Amino acid sequence: MNKISNIAVWIQRCALFVVVPLIIIMRLLSWGKINANEFCLAYYQMQAAPAILDHDIVTVPFLGKALFFILESVSAVCLLFALWYFLKILELYKKNQFFTQEVINIVKKINMIMLIWALYQVFFDTIASLMISLFKSAGNRYIMASIDFNDIIHLFIVLILFMAVHLIQEAHKIKSEQDLVV
Repeated sequence: MNKISNIAVWIQRCALFVVVPLIIIMRLLSWGKINANEFCLAYYQMQAAPAILDHDIVTVPFLGKALFFILESVSAVCLLFALWYFLKILELYKKNQFFTQEVINIVKKINMIMLIWALYQVFFDTIASLMISLFKSAGNRYIMASIDFNDIIHLFIVLILFMAVHLIQEAHKIKSEQDLVV
């Protein structure tokens, strides 16, 4: 049990000092990319292939860029909420509380956040293209619908998380039954 507590501490520190700063840095670099800032050239080259949305967002006014940045940031916000709940689970693990109802409830919240995130990612291009089209003149508007292989992987991971919640619920049920046995 002490080994799990030590691993929980290590994971918690990695999440706080590596993952959270990286999320914030990536969001800041994304703002530079939206404004076609030369500083973000390296970030732009790290992207697989520049999408039409990245090209078109440069031509919209500041309000459109700000709205697009907010749309792009929804994923990061979902990830930060899930990470916050994950850190709560690690705190419980450090107290040797593994299969409690509180852990189950937190994992359910993480699952819902991840489901919202995965579905949002599937429809992001469509929502973003509609938002960009608001700032385009007639004849230059478009609606983009696309699905990426990563979107399918994200949905699959969410299904795995739902299965993990079910397993944790079963472990809690077994533990509760064993606690009743004299």
